Amino acid sequence: MPGTPPRSGALIAGVGAARGVPLDEVLGLVRAVLREAGRPESGLGALATVDAKGGEPGVVGAARALGVPLLTYPAAELARVAVPNPAGAVLAAVGTPSVAEAAALATGGRLLVPKRRSSPEGRSARATCALAHTDSFPYRPPPRGDRVTRPETESAAARPVLLVADDGTEALRAFVDALGRHSPELPVAGGHLRQVSGLMGDDTAHPTVVPLTLAPAPHAERAVASALDPARLSYAYGPLLGGHPVLLDVLERRVEAALDAGAARTPGDRAGVTVLLVGPGATAPEANAEVHRVARLLWEGRGYAGVETAFVSLAAPDVPSGLDRCVRLGARRIVVLPYFLLDGALADRVRAQAEGWAEAHPEAEVRTADAVGPDPALLDLVVRHHHEATTPHEPQERHAQAPAR
Repeated sequence: MPGTPPRSGALIAGVGAARGVPLDEVLGLVRAVLREAGRPESGLGALATVDAKGGEPGVVGAARALGVPLLTYPAAELARVAVPNPAGAVLAAVGTPSVAEAAALATGGRLLVPKRRSSPEGRSARATCALAHTDSFPYRPPPRGDRVTRPETESAAARPVLLVADDGTEALRAFVDALGRHSPELPVAGGHLRQVSGLMGDDTAHPTVVPLTLAPAPHAERAVASALDPARLSYAYGPLLGGHPVLLDVLERRVEAALDAGAARTPGDRAGVTVLLVGPGATAPEANAEVHRVARLLWEGRGYAGVETAFVSLAAPDVPSGLDRCVRLGARRIVVLPYFLLDGALADRVRAQAEGWAEAHPEAEVRTADAVGPDPALLDLVVRHHHEATTPHEPQERHAQAPAR
């Protein structure tokens, strides 16, 4: 049942599978894990696995038999999920140290049952399963009320805005609420990019999908297309927010706020400040290159001593190495600036790594800025992108089409 969203407040069963795993082995294991957790099968919202296993007949058949969607994730995305039982053998095989636990936790929530293996008679296990509970996705604000309104007109301004992201559960909810208050004439919804179809009501038509990512993210556009394809919904895909002058100004304000929280400021003291811009990191070179481009743009004309780059994972340098480089270049006052629209697990990792490095290097003053968040200027930009994507003079509207696998 691809394209059908998990039920709100649902259980997500993460599944790992060897090639050719039988349907009954996967199905039996999932049901056993549900029994272990003391949860009914009716509470299951989705099965989830890594992209490489998304076509396994036994896994697909199990999702169909259970009447739930099968969500799949790139290995690089699952590798960023913290799990209790990572395995080197799994990393070598599929590119992530966990499949079952990471897939179960990929949309947030808490782990109820850690990885379990199947136990078929007479041969080794060919399936693993973990169970998590999530109550945050898909998240959809009420269609009427203080935060979101539904205009009576059918103009482009009334077309709904769907904010999609792959991280930042609570922060995404705050962003959706802020945009609803900022532009009450627009219907607004938000959720995980792989459950975007669950944000679509029966009366929803021609949405503008705005990806809350700051770097090129082909996987986001592919996931949206896959989610909307079964319903054959036409939609407009908004441009990325990264690198826009409005965003650069917001980043500058985050740096200034971090500096203002410390010692008294003096005119011209920016010349003694080095900024370490920290992106999420990706296996796609163009995504990492975008962080370097924005670092240069942030440095131009703003008076900082320098703007260096680092990444949370999947790319070098990491945050400690980036801070080391700043010090080698002569920095004594450093602001670590998370390059994320949403606060969340990755931003927390940036803060933790920066704080750990600072404790070991008391000679350097290190401050960590906040993530971008729902700044009013950024909300204006989202609305502007919505209008641009829906203008009849720019034929950006498309029909959902599942990507070639």
